[in-house]
Amino acid sequence: MKDGSGCVGSMTLTLVSNNSSLSLTGIQTSPSCGNSNGSVSLTATGGTGSYSYSRDGINYFSTNVFSGLVAGTYNFYVKDGSGCVGNTTVTLVRQ
Repeated sequence: MKDGSGCVGSMTLTLVSNNSSLSLTGIQTSPSCGNSNGSVSLTATGGTGSYSYSRDGINYFSTNVFSGLVAGTYNFYVKDGSGCVGNTTVTLVRQ
C-alpha cells in the first residue's frame, strides 16, 4: 500500500467468510431447580472438514457437549475446517 507521500508499507489482512450452509442446532437437557446439571448437545451440518465448538466464540474444542449449565440463555458457536463460523442460541429452563 502507498500513502499520499509515496511511502510504501504492508499489512496483513484476514478475511472471514460466513458460510450460509453451515448451521448449528442444540438438544438441551434442562437443569433441575437450583442446580447446575443442565447440558446442551450440539449438531453441526454443512460446511467442510471437521467441526470445533465454543461457548464464547473464541475458545474452540472438539467436544460438542457442554454440561454443568444452570438455567439461562447460552450462545454456542461452531467452526468448520475452512474457518467458517455458525451459531445458535439455546435457552435452558429449570425443571
